[in-house]
Amino acid sequence: MKKYMIFMIVCLFFLGLTGCSGKSEEASTAVTEETVILPGGGTNNVYVITANKKDDFSKAELQAAGAVIEEAGYIVKARYHGGKEETQTKLLKGACGQKPAAIVCDYLESSQLAECLTIAKEAGIPVFLIGEETEGTNDAALMIQTDRSDGEETGKEAGEQVVKYLAKE
Repeated sequence: MKKYMIFMIVCLFFLGLTGCSGKSEEASTAVTEETVILPGGGTNNVYVITANKKDDFSKAELQAAGAVIEEAGYIVKARYHGGKEETQTKLLKGACGQKPAAIVCDYLESSQLAECLTIAKEAGIPVFLIGEETEGTNDAALMIQTDRSDGEETGKEAGEQVVKYLAKE
C-alpha cells in the first residue's frame, strides 16, 4: 500500500508539472501571436520578383534591394518570372497567398497585372513595381521608375522605399 501511495504522489507531481508547463507555453504563444502585428499581410517576408537570375541587371537589383530590406529585419524571398507573363501572375498570386509584408516586382506589362494588384491591395499587401507606369498599375503602393542602366541603384531605391513604407504602417 505504501508503494502504491508513493507511486501515486510521484505521478501526480509529474502530471502537475507537465500540465502546468504545457498550459504556460500555450498561453504565452497565444499572447505573442495576438500582440505581434506586422505590416502588409502579416509575415516578415518580402518577396522580390525580378526577371532572371542570370541577368546582371536583375542580379544587382535583387542584391541591392535585398540588402536594404534584410538590414531592416525582413526576410527576402527571391523569385524570377523569366520574362513570362503567366509566371509573373503565378508568382504574384502565390506571394499574396503567403501573406508577406510587401512585394517588389520588376514587372512585365500584362493583362493580369491589374488583377494581381487588386488581390494584393485587398489583402493589405503593398506592391512596389519597378518599371514604367502603365494603365494597369494604379493599385501599386509605389512605382519605381528606372532607365535600366543601373540595377544596383534601382534595387537600392526599391529597398529603401519598401522599408520607408513599412515603417509607417
